[in-house]
Amino acid sequence: MAGATPGSAKEKTVSSEAPASLTGFPRSGVLPLGSTKVATTPMAMGARDGNKRRTFSLVMSTIGRGPEIGLFLESLRRQTFQDFEVIVVDQNQDDRVRSQCERFPELDILYMTSPAGASKGRNVGLEYACGDIIAFPDDDCVYAPCVLERVQALISGGVADFVMATSVDVPETSGALDEPAAPKHPLHIKRLNKYTLWFRGTTYVVFLARRFAIAVGAFDERMGGGSGTRYGSGEDADYIVRSCFAGARMVRSDDVRIHHPSPDYSDSRLAEKTYTYGIGRRLVLEKHKYGPIFIGLNVLWPVYHYLRNIGDSRMRYYYAQMLKGRMVRPAREDVA
Repeated sequence: MAGATPGSAKEKTVSSEAPASLTGFPRSGVLPLGSTKVATTPMAMGARDGNKRRTFSLVMSTIGRGPEIGLFLESLRRQTFQDFEVIVVDQNQDDRVRSQCERFPELDILYMTSPAGASKGRNVGLEYACGDIIAFPDDDCVYAPCVLERVQALISGGVADFVMATSVDVPETSGALDEPAAPKHPLHIKRLNKYTLWFRGTTYVVFLARRFAIAVGAFDERMGGGSGTRYGSGEDADYIVRSCFAGARMVRSDDVRIHHPSPDYSDSRLAEKTYTYGIGRRLVLEKHKYGPIFIGLNVLWPVYHYLRNIGDSRMRYYYAQMLKGRMVRPAREDVA
């Protein structure tokens, strides 16, 4: 989830009691109901049918966004495959997200609120995710029209348990709506393993079969935006690595395209966040016991890009901060 910094919204009150069991759900969520100990009241919106099991559960945690939510929902309205539910976990203190959801009465939307934190919000949503395939769209990404159809073909067709889409980083994400809607056969894929999964692996491009999502469990709430720790990222890589270790057959496809805003390197805050992202990545590498050679290559990777951009002071600063973060060894208790 991209957006505001951790202090951009006041945290809602959190109850230590688990929410009461809900009726009208076709099966339990990916996480046991109440496991996050966040008191929230899900609200059915649009064409919500609580008794129908969906192929996809799209769990979106959001803070600091407004119109971007509407653009994402519009891309869902145009999907060639329509059997999905959208679980919106709103961490704002106003109705900006709810008002966007109300614009799409034809979509199956389950709306709820939670305290701030990207990982926390996703975990709250996972308590209610009933779909056969679980995904975590960013609150500023846009799906090309055939994304869900192509993912469903790969997973339901027995090709994969985990599909990593391709992130198309562009200044204007609305271009995704204009991509061809015709299905593509065959779909080109690349098999992933514990090393190759790191290439452009981020949460919003992940689609995971339900039984493996249950095996992987919750996002690590120590990591990610709004976590309150120094690990500003890493929860996405951690989730992907755990999917691999759970035995999921993993593929990446250039034919499954999700548009996402390209980074604004002129914003100095991006480089500062990149430092915390680097610390988070190092934690994941150490936590999952990657060898010293692979860890060393990850740490030194920013040096190559620093030298490539030696004439651009903004890019130099960006990659210098990334290197600085990746050089920080996590505390032993955090790795454990």
